[in-house]
Formats: sequence, structure tokens, C-alpha cells
Amino acid sequence: MPFTIIRVIEKVFTDEQKKQMLENVTEALIEVCGEKTRQGQLGVK
Repeated sequence: MPFTIIRVIEKVFTDEQKKQMLENVTEALIEVCGEKTRQGQLGVK
């Protein structure tokens, strides 16, 4: 999976919103790079 860093402003987004962001970014990467990119680690800082 490509190395992607997502940094968000503190106390602006809910945990659910952060989860949705990760899911959307993951799906976008899969669309461009292929299903093999689904494997990997995700996190929000």
C-alpha cells in the first residue's frame, strides 16, 4: 500500500468522521493502485 499520512486538526473531527476518511482514502487508493493496496496498516494522527 502506498504510504499515506493524514493529519487532522485536533477536536474538529469525530472518531466516526476520521474512520470515514480512512475508508474513503483507502477506496480511492484501491481504485487507482488495485486491490493489493488493501493490505496494510491505517492510522490517524
